[in-house]
Amino acid sequence: MRNQKQSLYHTLRPSLEAKYPGLLGSVVCPLCLEAFRLDEPDGLTVEHPVPSTLGGRVTTLTCKACNNSHGSVLDRHLVDAQKALDGLEGAAPIEGTWRRLEGRVSLQVRPPVGLEGDQVELRIVGLQSNPVAVAAIGDGLRDGAILQNDIEIELDFKLTPEQYWRAAVRAAYLAVFCDRQYEYACTTGAEQARDVINGKAQARPTVIMEAFPDREVPRCILVIPLADCFAVLLRLRSKRTRHLVVWLPGESGCRWTDLEALYPHAPRLRIQTTPDGWTEPLHIYLDYDPVSEMIAGRRLWRSFLRLPSSRHPSLY
Repeated sequence: MRNQKQSLYHTLRPSLEAKYPGLLGSVVCPLCLEAFRLDEPDGLTVEHPVPSTLGGRVTTLTCKACNNSHGSVLDRHLVDAQKALDGLEGAAPIEGTWRRLEGRVSLQVRPPVGLEGDQVELRIVGLQSNPVAVAAIGDGLRDGAILQNDIEIELDFKLTPEQYWRAAVRAAYLAVFCDRQYEYACTTGAEQARDVINGKAQARPTVIMEAFPDREVPRCILVIPLADCFAVLLRLRSKRTRHLVVWLPGESGCRWTDLEALYPHAPRLRIQTTPDGWTEPLHIYLDYDPVSEMIAGRRLWRSFLRLPSSRHPSLY
């Protein structure tokens, strides 16, 4: 890790010194713009724009304070969002709660995976559940009474949408920094992005879209300059592999509302680019942000209501 930090430090210094010739022997954190020397014990640390738990391998340097605070406040919501989507797609269980008159029952919920033949699976977590309520469920299954009424389950996706949206902007911002270093970090557009990341400006959910590249992209990030903005492709790997495109202001800055105006047209948009080293163009098809769709209930509806209404969940 130390060798990696030294390598990144020496990679970033020429870019910073070209921008600020008088600032020698230091590297500036791209998130807070504080300068740090390599040998400061509480200074710089290696940072993954896409969290390593989501398959991120590209690294840069930020300060420990930003890394630690954003890791708990922002990055974990990016990870939790992917886990929630895994659950809605049947690739992982979702934590749920069944509140009965006898007490609380903790569940692991799996929606149907296919269009035919699958049921919603509710698996009781006995050690976290009220034993009287669990016994009552068993009685209700034996006499059939439990299947005569609706079952209301609370699902816990463990994410705060606003923090997820800020985390996506943060990942995209650091991706552009990896690509353009201080040529970008010291610009008006970068300041706009930092204000969103740090909570000085409102979160921007409609600058985030789901993306579908027509072929495998070798890196977890791809920065695409388009007119006065950047389209940043992020590859996120959990139980499934998903991609996001996050729109950021270009170096000269632009109005967030101009970028947000693209969102209603997302399913009809396509980005074409030819990454460095490629001989053929890459086409990236876009759609609405999956977490925004989940919050609105549309993704949840598609996951849980694939079965005819006469079918009942299976309980374990």
